[in-house]
Amino acid sequence: MNALVELVDVAKSYDGAVALHPTSLAIERGKTTVLLGPSGCGKSTLLRLIIRLIEPDSGAIRFDGAEITSDKIDNFRRHVGYVIQEGGLFPHLTARKNVLLLPHYLRHHHAAELDRLNRSSSRGGEGDFNARLSELCALTRFPEKLLARYPLELSGGQRQRVSLMRALMLSPELLLLDEPLGALDPLVRASLQKDLKEIFARLKQTALLVTHDLAEAAYLGDEIVLMNEGRIVQQGSIVDLREKPATEFVREFINAQRGLAEL
Repeated sequence: MNALVELVDVAKSYDGAVALHPTSLAIERGKTTVLLGPSGCGKSTLLRLIIRLIEPDSGAIRFDGAEITSDKIDNFRRHVGYVIQEGGLFPHLTARKNVLLLPHYLRHHHAAELDRLNRSSSRGGEGDFNARLSELCALTRFPEKLLARYPLELSGGQRQRVSLMRALMLSPELLLLDEPLGALDPLVRASLQKDLKEIFARLKQTALLVTHDLAEAAYLGDEIVLMNEGRIVQQGSIVDLREKPATEFVREFINAQRGLAEL
């Protein structure tokens, strides 16, 4: 397996309550891995541990073969795009400024790092950022004429497209998505699922997505990681989970979600 991210016996507790038991997981390059399971099973905790919004109690997390230590966190995060439910956009910034937030920050505070990113992606300067923004609008099907609007002037689906553009702006090696479509109505959600699948395939993007929806996991995921009570209970394709459930919980979880026969 060609893993971009590896977790080795990573564990996390809060005030004595276990959120994630010692867990090992490899996230393969160029694939979409989906963390699936009921609320409170440890999915989002695992995602936040990877991006180091919270620190593990034990274990190691490696990115591209090197352990992510405290002195490497800032550099690591510049290789990661992060999308959360409802977008997480800054309400006082227009869609354009939200998308360009990271390159503008790097230009003013980490010019050398931005130069390196520009060289690696054949871009540089404000004009090239605007060209990149146009590319992303086309990629995510977001109308450029709406870039001057503020988040409250956009629909939920449009806000998620802006959030996705922001996450993809500097061509991240890893894209993390935490319930990105959970707050959308079914028609908008289905449209964004289709676009996400096409974007991941076109970019050969390594992505880790959190959801509690089995149909969404089956549609988007190359690899599905089903979790329960802070543990991985089964990992594989939707066919593996459906036809060879490892535990009674797996069987019950699948049977509880309708429409599986159509997947």
